[in-house]
Amino acid sequence: MVDLHTTLLRLGVVMPLDRHPEEEGEIVDATGRKILQVDPDGMLPNHQANSIAVMIVLAVNTCSSFQMVPREEAIDGR
Repeated sequence: MVDLHTTLLRLGVVMPLDRHPEEEGEIVDATGRKILQVDPDGMLPNHQANSIAVMIVLAVNTCSSFQMVPREEAIDGR
């Protein structure tokens, strides 16, 4: 049985996912490539689109065996 991380990698998605720091509701892979846009039509308030993006990132990363850490820790390598 192939796990989610391997399946996504085979599809060209480099884990872990993250929310784009500047684009509202955009989810990117580890290379910065856009993977998903929450609310592409802009019908939701930005804070709501971003909240949904964060939940999707958390769920997919958790199912792919990645642990969520604060951005500062990830950058510093702690």
